[in-house]
Amino acid sequence: MSDARLGIVAALTGAAVMVLELMAVRLMAPWFGQSQIVWTNVIGVVLAALAAGQWLGGRWAEREQGPKPATLLLVAGLWAIAVPDLTRWLGALVVPDELPLLEAFPFVTWGSLLVSVVTLGLPLVALGSLTPFLVRLSADARLAPGRVAGRLLGAGTLGSLVGTFGATHGLLSWVGSAHAVRLAGLVITLVAVALGRSHRRVSPALYLLALLPAAAWALPGAPLAGGRLLDERETPYQLARVVEAEDGTRLLKLNEGLDSFHSLYHPERFWSGTYFDAFLAPALLAPPSDDGERDVLVIGLAAGTMAHQLLQVAPGSRVRGVEIDRAVVELGRRWFDLPAAVDVVAGSDGRVALDTDPGRYGAILVDAYASQIYLPAHLCTEAFFRSIHEHLLDGGVAALNIGGMTREDPVVNAVAGTFGAVFGNAALCSVPNTRNVLVLGFKGAVPSPVELEAALAEVALPPAEGGVGGLDWIAEPGRLSPLDAPVDGVLVDGAASVEALAHASWKGRYVELPPGAPDSAELDGEALLGLAREELAATYWSRAEDHLESLAERSLDSDDPGLKARARLLLGNIAFLRGDHVSAQQLYAQCEAEAAAIGGLDEVAATAVANREFSATQLVGQERLAIAATNLRSTVAGLILLALLVVGRLFVRA
Repeated sequence: MSDARLGIVAALTGAAVMVLELMAVRLMAPWFGQSQIVWTNVIGVVLAALAAGQWLGGRWAEREQGPKPATLLLVAGLWAIAVPDLTRWLGALVVPDELPLLEAFPFVTWGSLLVSVVTLGLPLVALGSLTPFLVRLSADARLAPGRVAGRLLGAGTLGSLVGTFGATHGLLSWVGSAHAVRLAGLVITLVAVALGRSHRRVSPALYLLALLPAAAWALPGAPLAGGRLLDERETPYQLARVVEAEDGTRLLKLNEGLDSFHSLYHPERFWSGTYFDAFLAPALLAPPSDDGERDVLVIGLAAGTMAHQLLQVAPGSRVRGVEIDRAVVELGRRWFDLPAAVDVVAGSDGRVALDTDPGRYGAILVDAYASQIYLPAHLCTEAFFRSIHEHLLDGGVAALNIGGMTREDPVVNAVAGTFGAVFGNAALCSVPNTRNVLVLGFKGAVPSPVELEAALAEVALPPAEGGVGGLDWIAEPGRLSPLDAPVDGVLVDGAASVEALAHASWKGRYVELPPGAPDSAELDGEALLGLAREELAATYWSRAEDHLESLAERSLDSDDPGLKARARLLLGNIAFLRGDHVSAQQLYAQCEAEAAAIGGLDEVAATAVANREFSATQLVGQERLAIAATNLRSTVAGLILLALLVVGRLFVRA
């Protein structure tokens, strides 16, 4: 074979490797997302497989044993054609039904590793082992081995470069990730057939491998939808799906989705019953611009839930939205009634859009997330929050959504603390019945509950619908509480480890905050219970637990002997929120027993019974997921061990 042909084969091989690597993450997105964990697993498997292939290929080429280049290309090409269907089947097999986002960490971590090993391991070992053969086949290999190796490695790297840019900027938008991988596999297969015919080194029996793509196509499995799929777009950033629930609610789900969503809309309802509703409060607190109109900027517009709600109750407002994904905006216009009046800056990063925006706003709302659990690091730093502050009118307000339920959450502590350090006048509130906190910063004084109530009363908000909706809760005394300083200091550009903080949060790890005051021993029972409730409302879980445990253990001489039962009930609620359902059930049972012994606490006892029964159902699901996660980890460990044994055996034989 001429050196030119060898270079072409090397280049095509390099291109195929990069197409497989880049598109594999996109193929896994409906089940595992595109988080740092998934990328790490895919890249790690690719590197390990290429290293094993190069190691084996070197020995095979030197001893002229083992599979020949045409065979290696045929195996790699046909397997690559099957990769999208294998991924679809394995993804549906690995991810349990109705997996909650908060329980997904082990399945994302180990599941994506399992799928990476199965789908990418064999074809990349085959492609990796090809280069030593190509060097051996060169006519100049004996006289100038270094030059030949360098030329072929250079050709392979150039091919990888073309594959990198071609996959992302060409194939992804033209044919999508699945067909991009199939196309790469088809090209490699055709090269294998050409080599096999010219050198007659491929056994006809190997062509039976052509049945593999058809067999993979027949495997069951489908992307997780969680309802009726209305629309689906594979964008340059993610897989975006519009799903309609049984009650007619439309949800925008990105990548794996699970039980989370990025926009929500029901044609006949105003209130969403989610944290989106809470953003109405800071939007309505926005002071008017010089012309008397309210200007609001939304960073992380998605399909426009917040903009739609605001313009329904305050149609004179001017809303500008920033959304990095143009396709998501198109879905918003089509399915989520995103008003035409919203000025959308599409295709731009939120920080870039803000820094280049000469305008000033009465309110800036930030709801930007990547891969479900990650706040983009550059949107969490002191510099970004300072830019927000500078773009606010005097008296303006900024609001930031953070996924978390307690200020002991490492993400909440770090991001909210940095936000507060910039604004000074800032507060945090937990959004009822959600796993979100809203951080508010004011370019002026923090409004009192009376001022909040008066400001919200100026707009005719629709009444709550079936107990869902309304903003009265945000004006309750104590609802807005001051922010804490971040335990490890403010987040700055280049040192904002938001991914690590998110992983710690996902695993249920909490930061330790300084103890509150006063000391529990200095308070009587009534005061102690009241203080614990205040701490709980302000999301100081550990402080509330300390007060309640002190209350539950002390001997009380009180006119209200039911204090201890109420303390047990609240302790059970905190354990439930932490996901410790075993402790929660024990505390609920103690509360029930104490309430029954005292008498006259029927409501407390009934609440404890209902909470215990609900916690029991959650515990069953939690245990089921724990067993599934353990089985998954064992499967991955066994598969990796088997792969090591096979590679080692092949090396010994070579």
